[in-house]
Amino acid sequence: MKTETEAEFMSFLLDLYSSFLYSKKDRIVSIMDGIIGLEGEGPGKSGKPVSAKAVIAGMDALAVDSVAIRVAGLDLRKSELCIEGERRSLGYSSADKIDIFGVLLSEFDNKFIPPKTKSFLGKMPISTYFLKNLVVKKPVPDKEKCTLCYQCRTICPAGVIDKSADGRIPFYDYKKCIRCYCCMEICPEGAIDLRRKIL
Repeated sequence: MKTETEAEFMSFLLDLYSSFLYSKKDRIVSIMDGIIGLEGEGPGKSGKPVSAKAVIAGMDALAVDSVAIRVAGLDLRKSELCIEGERRSLGYSSADKIDIFGVLLSEFDNKFIPPKTKSFLGKMPISTYFLKNLVVKKPVPDKEKCTLCYQCRTICPAGVIDKSADGRIPFYDYKKCIRCYCCMEICPEGAIDLRRKIL
């Protein structure tokens, strides 16, 4: 399935979770290994390993995600996926609705560095390639680091990455790129970075 925007990609993930949630007779247990986490532009070599010392498990995947966000010391209000998931009644993300057993959240003092923030202009409805390319950062492979393994191409939800045109880096169709940055996260060489825009 191809998605054109970040909102559509988020909606796809929630739809996928919903299909598992309501099509299985057995209950689903979500387990997150947070003993070592990645801060910054993770996952992948673009992130920095940090000892978080946590294993989180629950019957509610949204609750597990929201607890992990708080364990990392990040702002849950910025997780649109958790907020939208609760709005769809797929689980809970609000702290007052989640029962926590074991170590209290107050015992964690992690302060993970979040991924680079996007320009607020990137949230605006941008209908033209020119405007989108002007205000939203795009993923760009490094010719010195890229090994042409094409894991980026395999994971791209929008299907905008193709084989190299110059024999050095994969070809990106930035007119269709949704700026989800999955390619950057999956790259085993940490060879993809964000090129900042003018605004």
